[in-house]
Amino acid sequence: MSGFDFRLSLAQVETRTAFQWNPLLSVSEWWQSTLLVLVAIGLVVFILWLYRRDNVDMPIGVASLLCALRLTAFGGLFLFFFQPQLRSESLLTKPSRVAVLVDNSLSMGLRDQALDDSPRRIDRVIENLKAHPWLKDLASKHDVTVYRFGDEAQPIPILQLPKSVDAAKTGEGQQPRAADPSLALPVYGSRLRIAASVMLGLALFLGIVGSIIRSLRRRVEPKGWWFSGTIASLVVCLILFASGEVLDPRLVVLQPDVARSVPTGVAATQQTSSAQNAASIEQFDWSVELAPRGPTTRLGHALLHIVNKERGGSIAGIVLITDGGQNSGVGPDRAIAAAQSANLPIYAIGIGSPDTPRSVQLVELQAPPRAFPGDKFKVKGMLQAFGMSGENLCVRLLSTDESASQAESIEDELHLRAAADGELVPVEFELQSSELGKRRFIVRVIDVIQDLDPADNQRSCIVDVVDRKTNVLLIAGGPMRDFHFLRNQLYRDKEIDLQVWLQSAREGADQDTAKLLADFPTSREELFSIDCIIAFDPDWRRLTAEQSKLLEQWIAEQAGGLIVIAGPVNTPEWTRVPRGDAIIDPIRGIYPVSFYNQGSAVLKLGRFGGEQAYPLEFTREGTTAEFLWLGDDPSVSAINWARFAGVFGYYAVNESKSGADVLAHFSDPATSMDDRLPIYLASQYYGSGRVVFQASGEIWRLRSVQVEFFQQYYSKLIRWVSQGRLLRDSSRGMLVAERQRYWLGDQVVVSAMVRDEQDNPLMLPSVRASVSGPENFSTDFELARNPEAVRGGQFSGSFVASREGDYRIRLPVAGGSAGDILTTQITVSIPDLERRNPQRNDSLLSEIAEKTNGHFFAGFDAAIGNVPAELSLVGRIVPQDQQSYLPGVPDGQFHRRLMAWLLITVTILFCVEWIVRRLHKLA
Repeated sequence: MSGFDFRLSLAQVETRTAFQWNPLLSVSEWWQSTLLVLVAIGLVVFILWLYRRDNVDMPIGVASLLCALRLTAFGGLFLFFFQPQLRSESLLTKPSRVAVLVDNSLSMGLRDQALDDSPRRIDRVIENLKAHPWLKDLASKHDVTVYRFGDEAQPIPILQLPKSVDAAKTGEGQQPRAADPSLALPVYGSRLRIAASVMLGLALFLGIVGSIIRSLRRRVEPKGWWFSGTIASLVVCLILFASGEVLDPRLVVLQPDVARSVPTGVAATQQTSSAQNAASIEQFDWSVELAPRGPTTRLGHALLHIVNKERGGSIAGIVLITDGGQNSGVGPDRAIAAAQSANLPIYAIGIGSPDTPRSVQLVELQAPPRAFPGDKFKVKGMLQAFGMSGENLCVRLLSTDESASQAESIEDELHLRAAADGELVPVEFELQSSELGKRRFIVRVIDVIQDLDPADNQRSCIVDVVDRKTNVLLIAGGPMRDFHFLRNQLYRDKEIDLQVWLQSAREGADQDTAKLLADFPTSREELFSIDCIIAFDPDWRRLTAEQSKLLEQWIAEQAGGLIVIAGPVNTPEWTRVPRGDAIIDPIRGIYPVSFYNQGSAVLKLGRFGGEQAYPLEFTREGTTAEFLWLGDDPSVSAINWARFAGVFGYYAVNESKSGADVLAHFSDPATSMDDRLPIYLASQYYGSGRVVFQASGEIWRLRSVQVEFFQQYYSKLIRWVSQGRLLRDSSRGMLVAERQRYWLGDQVVVSAMVRDEQDNPLMLPSVRASVSGPENFSTDFELARNPEAVRGGQFSGSFVASREGDYRIRLPVAGGSAGDILTTQITVSIPDLERRNPQRNDSLLSEIAEKTNGHFFAGFDAAIGNVPAELSLVGRIVPQDQQSYLPGVPDGQFHRRLMAWLLITVTILFCVEWIVRRLHKLA
């Protein structure tokens, strides 16, 4: 914008009016402005000198009038040169903001009192969010955003409350304040018209008085003070009237055809917003949004994300509601440093008890899901205690029937000492199976004094004593090392009935197996007797269309388990077969991953062999999958997997299918595509069966760490994929959970495959299952039929694991007998990281608050309880509203009115001057 300007605030409204000069010639340099001022002064001096000489013989009143008329006309021309414009500037107000971070990690699901009905930490938070108006009070001064955080990559916003003003503070019943700057201009226009009327009255008065005096003195010359005063009053009246018409046009000729609209009042909007905020807080489902979830707490990560997001804005502070747990992600030091540089205070509210609670719990419990009559088996668990180091504990093993309807009988008892806080102590019982059927075994710690949560003092498991072996079919495209080691292992396992089909073997070849096959099973009876198939780089083209269809039916309808291992020889060949092939298409549908279209591209993307091994990078699903544990608990398993150097190659796949779980990646960063590492392990439910994909046959390398690790890997994998067939409760269907172990707060997804009395897929729209869990937890949930499922009769549903312990899920079969019930069992726990330091971390929270110029409150009572208003949480957070004016578009109507009245006024001034000069014989 050229030229220079000045602004005049006309009214204290939401927008303001600014007058801006826009000269006809550019006046941007200092010397140009100086020259313009000198020229103007020179013209004024010249006019004064000229009129003084021209009117030397005139009365002083007339001489002054003529000079004033010429100077006023010159002022009008000067105003025309500078082209004044009217511009409306909108007031942009960024309301003060407050971010409320609520910790909903699994440690917030702990209790701080040794009572069965004592609230969890998160329950206390929810109670204060619902019952106390502190959140509404914050929203009356700031825009408030409530986030939850746990182990997520960044905090998740769950509620936004815009700034509102209470009706009592705004003045209920008052008219809203105008927000349109043009509404202030008529005020000045009216005042100018009043002044013009006064000047007109003065001119009339002077004219009348002058006429009377002239008639009395009988003088006809238009001379004297009355004449000059009358003309001057009329001129001033004209100028004032023109100014009033410019600001507030009344003349139809000059009035623009734009109707003004009065905007909605700001106060009324704020009152409505306040009512909406109150309603949204009261109706918000805090229990669902803040349900404890996530195995770790990323406290520093959450704070750093909010600080970086709000830096430089109108943020007034961060309210942190947590127990102070920090066991993953970025450390708090980086978040504190970022908050200090951003001058952003953090107000921490500590939740929980600062003292280490007395607590003992059974973290793990494992037993074989199946045993044979007369065999010995072990029930093993892990005991963890806090605040009880060195104390004697009694651990008892009890048993009952599957549904726990019979009285419990004592099987065995152990006495041991509690270790240091958080350390795990193994618990092991050895039993011998007797009668056939399912039996529930319960391991319980008894007679514990002042235990924080007695509900976690026991775990249960079910062992099914059956008189049959697991039938395993081992397929290999060639004699791979994994195949050799696994074949020998399964051949020696007395619980396994092994069959082998080595596709590269010649007729008459010998293998260590109970039965050597020359082809894939061709009949339903042969295939449906098998529980698990393990295929190493198989050539699926060797199957017929009928065998391929039979394999798909065996998995989907008979809960068969399939483990497929990719390889460099046969996998690229059958994956390049075009779609539409009757043999390969069903096989592709079974896999939990999708392949690239061109086999040549796969060979380029994949890698077999190499100079360096890379360890497997497990996902969260892989970490919680018990069938991948190399040990009895996740912490030991993580240590053992860390000892494994890794694998050299993998077979590249496009992506995982919808509903599949990626369990592990090949960790070489050079192999990532689109920031995604290659998939090495993946699994999915296919119908009622389970399928696992492995990207290369290199697990034999685990033997270099420990031979037992290779055996554990495949034994647990076989047991997991074949579990559907081995634990079927009814020939009418199968009920399975996505996995057997969940973290507290997880969504438990349950699938069922149910058939009717005629052995056809059940076509009901939904079925209902019941769940029983710890602390007398009981609920029902609906499983809806999946219309897009591979097979009919497939249902799925879910519920939230809201308590720690063992859950039993039951689904009565429609039309079946009273005992025809599908069942499955899961375990819900809190990870060790969230239990390791369960007390409130006052030192960390105090450090965060003090170093950022915030404040630490030891509980909600200290923050919002009976404390002075200025010392409460709401009172300490000072609003940081930011205001700035945004220039608008110049008012074209105002400019046209101004130019018109300037032309009229200047013309009249010159005419009046000429008339006066003629009357006095000067022109």
